[in-house]
Amino acid sequence: MDPPNCLLNAHKLTSIRLSGNFYSAVPIYLSSVTALQSLHIANNAAIGSGCTACLSLLTALTKLVMQQCNLSAVPQSLTALSRLKWLCLSRNRLESVPEGLPWQHLELLHLRGNQLKCVPCDALSKAVQLETVDCGDNLPLQVRGLLCPNSSCHSSLSTSCAVTETHFACRSLLHAL
Repeated sequence: MDPPNCLLNAHKLTSIRLSGNFYSAVPIYLSSVTALQSLHIANNAAIGSGCTACLSLLTALTKLVMQQCNLSAVPQSLTALSRLKWLCLSRNRLESVPEGLPWQHLELLHLRGNQLKCVPCDALSKAVQLETVDCGDNLPLQVRGLLCPNSSCHSSLSTSCAVTETHFACRSLLHAL
């Protein structure tokens, strides 16, 4: 699909909100908006079964909101977003957090209201800038490495995190690691 005419010369456009538009895939024309730093594409439930590949071309992206997009897995295309600081994937159908996310600059991670069973400590330990994690309203949640046995980071996280059966919230959680 060609970009809409209004975006052809939008070389300085840094933020787009496309929430609630019944998209079945992330619009491919977004890849032509090279300065894009913030994309809100929440409440597009059909995206869960559609294409998200063009997200990997949005290399300037620092904020991505894909809440209520019916995602059953974190899109592989997110691994290319090395500048990502905010990632909101709340209210989807996610069962796990992949280790391959671009963790190094991530400051905020929202995974509320999914079907998460465990958050891998190894993945979180790569997020040295992480300030906020919201994993509330999931299945009885374990933080692998905090509640699961045979952990290498048990003591580091136990002083920084509050964990209950359904909520895991951390502030400045990994600066001590």
